[in-house]
Amino acid sequence: MKRFGGRGPEGHILVLRIDRGTQFIARNFRETAKRLNVQLEYAGIQCPDDKPYIEAFFSKYKVEEVYRNEYRDSAEAEAG
Repeated sequence: MKRFGGRGPEGHILVLRIDRGTQFIARNFRETAKRLNVQLEYAGIQCPDDKPYIEAFFSKYKVEEVYRNEYRDSAEAEAG
């Protein structure tokens, strides 16, 4: 969220294809996606080929953000 100043890039429709994991169906996640103008597209149940991009996204996110930083608390991690 820091990269876009708390909002999504203007003039683009972002679609995020995700599975139905608890983190993705959580109200806070859905509300944040809506606020950032990110359209959520849920993959089918037991359809691993439906979501290769989200798997790649989280792999890159962990390498570029999570593994490079040491967070003092959950608030700092959330801000990152």
